[in-house]
Amino acid sequence: MQDYFPALQARGYEVAIHYGLMVSDFDDAKFNRVLCRILNENHLEKESYQISKEVSKSTGDSWHTDQVALHDAINPPHQKSRD
Repeated sequence: MQDYFPALQARGYEVAIHYGLMVSDFDDAKFNRVLCRILNENHLEKESYQISKEVSKSTGDSWHTDQVALHDAINPPHQKSRD
């Protein structure tokens, strides 16, 4: 998979994003790091955040963990009101 993604990226970001988002393997932190960077460059922060969240849970990779923490610090989850 590592050699496949750069080839897709060279054909265009849209193709790389399309096929990158079809991957459900969150164990390859490096592949998903490249995918998240491409997503962020194309203003798809929500998708990038979700992928980093899954990779962080799956691998504990520090880059993805930091991305999730940074996103959560900038965009704190809404507090639910207690009834």
